Amino acid sequence: MNYIATHSFGARNARKTHVIATMVLMLIHIVFVVLFAFTGIKFLANVNLVLIVIYALVAVLVHFGYLALSASISHILIIVYSFLSVLVFGWGYGFEYYIFGLFLLLFFDSKSITKAAYLVSFFEFLLFIGLYFYTKFCTFEFAKDILPYDVEHWQGLMLALNLFIVCLFLTVYQHLFNIDADVRLIELNTQRNYYEKLANYDSLTGVLNRHSFSQIIKKRYESDYPLKTAVLVIDIDFFKQINDRFGHDRGDSVLMQVANILSSIGGESNLVCRWGGEEFVMDVYDVFSSVQLQKYADFIISSVLEHNFEGILEPISVSIGGCFSARTNLSENDYFNMLHMADLNLYECKTSGRGMAKATDFTKPE
Repeated sequence: MNYIATHSFGARNARKTHVIATMVLMLIHIVFVVLFAFTGIKFLANVNLVLIVIYALVAVLVHFGYLALSASISHILIIVYSFLSVLVFGWGYGFEYYIFGLFLLLFFDSKSITKAAYLVSFFEFLLFIGLYFYTKFCTFEFAKDILPYDVEHWQGLMLALNLFIVCLFLTVYQHLFNIDADVRLIELNTQRNYYEKLANYDSLTGVLNRHSFSQIIKKRYESDYPLKTAVLVIDIDFFKQINDRFGHDRGDSVLMQVANILSSIGGESNLVCRWGGEEFVMDVYDVFSSVQLQKYADFIISSVLEHNFEGILEPISVSIGGCFSARTNLSENDYFNMLHMADLNLYECKTSGRGMAKATDFTKPE
């Protein structure tokens, strides 16, 4: 999955998370509509109906990607509903815990929380304390007109129901938050891998670029690489004419297909690098002499010749220079001297007719 696709997946998952949270809130208010209609508390039944309509609009905002706005509206609606319910019923019926639950949400994602969120949570905490003292020392006269009878006998049921709802919402939110956090982690890792690939691989062909190939070789010899060494330099013949005759898009396609052929032949044990332009370098592990390296190079040439390049009406050939060393005490400088010798062998093939290979044993410069 590439970075763009994962980023899109993360955005879709965030919308899905917000939709589920909004639907849970709507379901809670539907329960209260039924409860308050059944008990004759029409004012709060109507309030819950209005909130259901608003949450439906919030779901529309979520659908169009206004996640921050929809979350803010939901936050405000919960505070308003909790505030009104506490003023009507008083303290101890559990409606106050909605505000306290919002305050607790801060600790679910404390690492990425903003200063504004801390201020809002502090306000919620003060509102929670303020409501407590208000209900203890003041009376909301309007409540007498709203409540048709004494509801104290409903207190235990209301408290249990509201505590259950708060715990349910926090549990659902925690679950959704964990899913969202996992998606953000996947997105972050994919983004990092995406940029690492941009830094280490050729963007056109997908094989190693020159810098990353050189770094791999450097690290190899920093650890006293004890094995034989074989390297090939591969150049696409008459590549400029391919670009001139068939266009640069076809030329790019040829580069990609040649890279695929080299990667397929090389497998996981051999390194393939786009050295520059139409030139590739292969670090070959599974040969044990210059004779074997010559056969390996000849096989690459025949594989390229037999390949059907789309949109190219004639066979495409490559020329290859190779160098092999059975010595185990080579240095990093020796390796790049081998590359230079392979390049000289490639030049000889180019001047001798192209479409051929020459691999020789490494002679260490004096």
